[in-house]
Amino acid sequence: MDPPMEPDKMYVESPKDEGASTHMSTPHAVYTVDFKLLKHDVTDLRNKNTELSVKIDDVRKQLLSIKADSSHKLNIVVRVQENIRTDMLEIKSDLKFLSDSMTTMVTSSMDQIMDMYKEIGESKCTGAASNPEEHMDSCFYYIRQLTLYGENVKNKVTTTDSHFQAVIKHVYPRFKNDPNVLLTDTWLINDVTGVRLPLSCPWSEVDRVLMPILPTNKAHWMLAILDIKERTMSIFNSTRWTYLNLRVHAGVEPFLRVIPHLMRVIGLWTKDPDNDEGDSMELRIVLGYDVPQQQNGYGTFYIFSNHDCGIFVIKYAEYILHDDLESMPKVFDAARARLDIAAQLYKYRDIKKATKGGNEKVKGGIVIE
Repeated sequence: MDPPMEPDKMYVESPKDEGASTHMSTPHAVYTVDFKLLKHDVTDLRNKNTELSVKIDDVRKQLLSIKADSSHKLNIVVRVQENIRTDMLEIKSDLKFLSDSMTTMVTSSMDQIMDMYKEIGESKCTGAASNPEEHMDSCFYYIRQLTLYGENVKNKVTTTDSHFQAVIKHVYPRFKNDPNVLLTDTWLINDVTGVRLPLSCPWSEVDRVLMPILPTNKAHWMLAILDIKERTMSIFNSTRWTYLNLRVHAGVEPFLRVIPHLMRVIGLWTKDPDNDEGDSMELRIVLGYDVPQQQNGYGTFYIFSNHDCGIFVIKYAEYILHDDLESMPKVFDAARARLDIAAQLYKYRDIKKATKGGNEKVKGGIVIE
C-alpha cells in the first residue's frame, strides 16, 4: 500500500514507470515553486520599470520646457536692455540739443535783462551780458525777485551785486588811511539805502544782505551774508578744501572793516558799547559751514561753464531765502541746476509782466535733483 499524499507537496508519475506512482522528491518541488515566484517578481519589476520610465520622460519634458521658457525670458531681457540702451542714447542726443538750444535762449535772456537795467537807470550795466560779473548780477536780480514776490520766503533780505564787492576792495587801501573816504563814495551809500539796484530795498528794512564776493581771486565766487542785527558776516564757500579758512579770512578783511563804518556813516549802527577798539570795530566772521561742495575746479561764472562756483552761490542764496539750507542736497546735478537757473532767468526776465504788476506770487524756483 502506497503512503498517504501530503496536501502541501506535489507528486508526479514517472512516464517510464508502468507500475504504481512514486513520490516526487521534495527539493525538486521547492525549486519549481521558487521559479514561478521569481518569474512573477520579474514581471512585476518590468511593469514598475515601465511606469518609472514614463515618469522620467515626463520629468525630462518638463525640464526641457523650463529651459526653453528661461531661454525665452532671457531673450526678452536682452531685448529690453538693448531698447533701454537705445533710449538712453536718444535721450543723450536730445539733452545735447536742449543744451545748445538753452545756450541760445540764455544769451537772449541776458541781453533782455541787461537792457532792462538800462531802461530803469542802471547806466553801468548796458549791452549784452558778456562777462561773469554781469551773469552773476543777472542771477542776483532773480534772487531779488524771489525776495519780493516768491512764495514761502522766510527771511527778509536784499542783495548787493558784483560791483559792490569790487568797490569795497578798491576803496579799502584809501580807507585804511582815512575812514572818512566813505563819505565821498555815493555808490556804496546808494547800495545801503537801496536806491541803486532794481528791486532792492534799504538795509534798514531787512535782516540780512546777500553778497556775491570774490575774496581770494578773480575767478572763485563765494556767498557772504551780512546779518544786520548780529553784526556778523557768514561766508559760504563751495571749495573749502581748496580755499582754506585762513585764506578766506584774509580775503574778506576789506568787508569786515569797511561795512561797519559804512553802516555808522549812514546812521544804521551806533558805536558798539561792548567794543573798546574805537573806530577799528570789525564784523565778526563766521566760516566753516558744512554746505554742499562742488565736484570740479573753480572758475568764472558763465551760465554754461564747466566750473560750478556761481551755481553753488545762487543755490545757497535760494535755500537761505527759504531758511532751508540744511535740506540742500550734498551732491546734486550742477548741470541740471544750471539749466534751471537759465530757464528761470528767461521766464522771469521782466517781473512786472510775470506777476501782472507785482500783485501775484512767483511760483516755482530753481530745482535740484
